[in-house]
Amino acid sequence: EGGGENMTFDEVWGDFQNTTMDAENVGLGMLREDASFLNADFVESILKECRKGLESRGLNEEHLLDPLFHRMQKRKNPAQEAVEIAKSDGLQGFISHSEINCGF
Repeated sequence: EGGGENMTFDEVWGDFQNTTMDAENVGLGMLREDASFLNADFVESILKECRKGLESRGLNEEHLLDPLFHRMQKRKNPAQEAVEIAKSDGLQGFISHSEINCGF
């Protein structure tokens, strides 16, 4: 395991599967800089390329990626954030933190 340059396809594919399953189970906080295939820099570069593509369409769609950039910065998905708020602030705190944001 490591840089990925000398890994076989099966090793890279297995690493990718394990990493994505970990991300699903424990969230983006596990995306480490030392992960051999999927790491925070890789994911951020993909999101930046997606933003460029949307900007080039000229339809003002690029803001739709903002929640994904937010997840990358926080290294948490919305469910993890909700659980943290509920644990620290209780139900009333959770309700006061909640809002409906359609991105418009």
